[in-house]
Amino acid sequence: MLNSLHLVRILSVWILWSAIVLCLMFSTAVVAEEVNPLGSIVKFKHKINVDDEKLVVHVLANDIGSDDPRPVALWLSDDPTLEGGDQFLTEELISDYGRAPGMIGMPVLTKLTVIRPEDLQGKFAIITIGTARDVFQTGDQSLTIVRQIGRPECVSDLFKTEDEPNDEEEQGMNLGSLKQEYCVEVNGAVLSDGLGRELRDLDRYRLRVKESLAIESVLTHPEDLDFSLAVVTQSDGEIMEFCETMTSSEPCRIEFHDVEDPVDLEFMVIPEAGTGLYSLTLRGIDNRPSVDSALSVLVRE
Repeated sequence: MLNSLHLVRILSVWILWSAIVLCLMFSTAVVAEEVNPLGSIVKFKHKINVDDEKLVVHVLANDIGSDDPRPVALWLSDDPTLEGGDQFLTEELISDYGRAPGMIGMPVLTKLTVIRPEDLQGKFAIITIGTARDVFQTGDQSLTIVRQIGRPECVSDLFKTEDEPNDEEEQGMNLGSLKQEYCVEVNGAVLSDGLGRELRDLDRYRLRVKESLAIESVLTHPEDLDFSLAVVTQSDGEIMEFCETMTSSEPCRIEFHDVEDPVDLEFMVIPEAGTGLYSLTLRGIDNRPSVDSALSVLVRE
């Protein structure tokens, strides 16, 4: 029969790995990275938070025999190298003190959260786990965990499936209003390209813009198909943009400045050749000039 100490160790290990598995299941996917003896990033989220940007990093820190307690620190850098001048953002202390006997020496899961009033995209998040002093003294970057910060996730994601019929102007499928940092994704299918006796299947989607923003759209379809995307104003039927490439991804960008009255748009998927499935993604982007660009304009003037 197992004694109580063995039971405590088994239960402690099971609880730890259950927590890790759950964290991985409900976190956004991250790019596979080289094994680092310090630990690993198991969740990395970059989101817009009102007028600021929010960075959330979950770190699984290994016990590498360093002093206890150990600071898990988050730094911000313009490159993947931690050096003098890089910004310290936040830290959490981890310790074996008070842990169950079976947990001592096991990895520790910690969460780092920071909100910054600046553009984080393209910069580097650098993690140190009780190693910051050694890095600054020796320049040994193997004592860091690095992740480049990508584009912020959408504040809101809306997923839709095409609702037929939506071929005629009055039948366009309503996608609601698009705001800054909101995203919409529609999955649909073209049933006829009009090259035979059947009428061409034009899929229409309606969208309203009520604030200044840029809309970035991407129409994705199989490589053996040729689809295009037209953006039309509902009021007068004027074509604002016609997006056509020879690839399976048709990107577009439309700018709206100083919007006072709502603008109603229609995104129309047009089959040029072939029938099949497609995906249309739309994202509202804040296109207001940054403080730096505004100052540069004033200097030039």
